[in-house]
Amino acid sequence: MTTPGDDRKLIDEYRNIAAVVTALALLQAATGAISVVGPLTLIAQGASTLTIGAIASSYALGFMLGARLAPAEIRQIGHIRAFAAFAAVGSLAAGGLYISEHTAWWMLMQALIGLSVAGLFASGESWIAGAAPAERRGAVLGFYLVTSKLGFMIGPFLAAYTTPGSAAGFLLVSALFTASLIPVSATRRAEPPAPSAEPFGPVRLWQTAPSAVIAAFIAGVVNGAVMQLYALFITDLSPESVAGMAAVFNAAMMAGTVLAQWPAGMISDHFDRRIVIAV
Repeated sequence: MTTPGDDRKLIDEYRNIAAVVTALALLQAATGAISVVGPLTLIAQGASTLTIGAIASSYALGFMLGARLAPAEIRQIGHIRAFAAFAAVGSLAAGGLYISEHTAWWMLMQALIGLSVAGLFASGESWIAGAAPAERRGAVLGFYLVTSKLGFMIGPFLAAYTTPGSAAGFLLVSALFTASLIPVSATRRAEPPAPSAEPFGPVRLWQTAPSAVIAAFIAGVVNGAVMQLYALFITDLSPESVAGMAAVFNAAMMAGTVLAQWPAGMISDHFDRRIVIAV
C-alpha cells in the first residue's frame, strides 16, 4: 500500500523524467529541421551531390566521435553540465553554418553538430534510464521513444516555413538546440550518479553479438543516406514545394518507425533475435 509521501515522490520522479524527455524531443526537432535546412541550402548554393554527401558523412563522423567521448565527459562533470555543454556546441555550430559556403567549413560545423547530438543523447538517455523506476522502465522508455520521434517529425515542418539559404532556417535550428536547455536546467530533482561502467569497445561488442554489430552497421548505412539526403530526392519529386513535401516525407518515415517499434520488440521476445534482424 502506497502512502501520500510515496505518491509525491513518484510524481516528482516522473516530472524529472518528463523534463529530460521534453529536452530530447526539442533536440530531435533540431535534428529534423537541420535535415531539411542543410541539404536545401546546399542545393540553393549549387553544391554537387558528392559535396552534399561528403557533408552528410561528416555529421556521422562527428556523431561517432561524440558517442566515444560522451561517457567520459558525463563521468567528469555530470549529466546536466554535459547536456548544457553539448547543447551549446550544437547551437553554435548550427548558427555557424550560415557564416560560410565553403565545403570544409560546412563539414566542420556538421561534424560538431553530430558530436553534440551524440553527447546529448548519451546524457539524456542515460539520465532517463537511471531515473526511471525499475518496474516501469519499459513504459518510460517507450514514452520517450514516441515523444522523441514526434519531435523529429515536427522539426521539418517548422523548417518548411523558412526560405532555403536564409538565416531563418539556421536560427531555427540554433534556437531548438538552445531551447533543449530550458527543461533540463529547470528540473528540481538531483541528476543520477555519473556512470561508473568501463567502456564497452567495438572488439568486445563484436565478440559478444556479431549479428547485432552487422545489423547496426547496415542500418547506419541506410539511415545515414536516407535521413541526411532525402531532401535531394524530394527536390526531383516535387520541385514546386520541396520543403513542405520533405516534411511530409519525413513524417511518414517517422510514423512507420513508431508503429514498427512495439511489434518488433514483442516479436523479438518470442523468437531468435537474429531471425528478426534478418527479416
